[in-house]
Amino acid sequence: SYSIAASATPMGGGNITGAGSYKHFTTASLTATANTGYSFSKWTENGLTVSNDATYEFTVTGARTLVAVFTPNSYTITYMDGETELNVDTFDYHQPITEYTTSKEGWVFLGWNPAVPTLMPAENLTVYALWFRICDPVTDIDDNTYPTVNIGNKCWTAANMRTTRYADGRIIPNVYKYQSDLYPNVNENVNLCGFLYDWYDATDAGRKTRSIRKQGICPNGWYLPTEDEAALLLILPTNTLRSETGWVNPEENTNSTGFAAYPAGFYNANLSRFEGMGTQTDWWIMGNGTTYSASGMTYWALQIPYYCNNPRIVPHAPNDAVSVRCVKD
Repeated sequence: SYSIAASATPMGGGNITGAGSYKHFTTASLTATANTGYSFSKWTENGLTVSNDATYEFTVTGARTLVAVFTPNSYTITYMDGETELNVDTFDYHQPITEYTTSKEGWVFLGWNPAVPTLMPAENLTVYALWFRICDPVTDIDDNTYPTVNIGNKCWTAANMRTTRYADGRIIPNVYKYQSDLYPNVNENVNLCGFLYDWYDATDAGRKTRSIRKQGICPNGWYLPTEDEAALLLILPTNTLRSETGWVNPEENTNSTGFAAYPAGFYNANLSRFEGMGTQTDWWIMGNGTTYSASGMTYWALQIPYYCNNPRIVPHAPNDAVSVRCVKD
């Protein structure tokens, strides 16, 4: 009998069956089976190729030592930013990965989802960029500067609008200053709450656009929040959105989001009076037709009242005047 020995290279590349002792002039049959991430390449003996078939059969005439050579498969990593393909890299299985990095003006790159592994697995990967929006203060045409805050990776103004002109310089026809017997100091009210605007003026309704995004009274590059963007706030506890002063229940409020919702109240056109300062605040939103839409004589606003645990969407007559917050394009 003769010894027929066999080994695999690399060691983890695959398994071999059929090695052992064979009698003279019998047929030996060796089979190489690749492990995950590898493919069989060839059989060699003393460094020379003797077969390219995974199963190697031969007549035994003496002892032999054979090596099954396996090669790592190549796999790809596709790097995406939303639906945009940024880069595709190819690595052999179990080889170190050099991670692709990217940048985008106005955003901080946080990494990839899912995370890129250290060594290449035995599969093609698609990973998506994670970003954090940088929100800088914004100034309107009247030189009022507003702080901003990142909520849901959208930049929101963190104070109510107080402009008297559209971004192109046109005068806004109706600008309301909250005034009531309880709050007669209109200048102080504006300093605390900003102005109130009816639907037509807030949205600049006379200016036609095919986009659901309406700039309205917002600065250039900003627009009134859509229904979907308002939904980002609906899931948040109201105490995390409310300012820590001004409310009838200030002890409950943390303003941990930085949104600083001050209870600015609104103008009730039907009753010709101002209501709600200290107890609620409303902002116009643009319905996209999914749930809410601006149709007939009812229009929609995002509202935070003092007694609700979460914001809500409420109807308003278009002649009512409420506050305006803006979202960055």
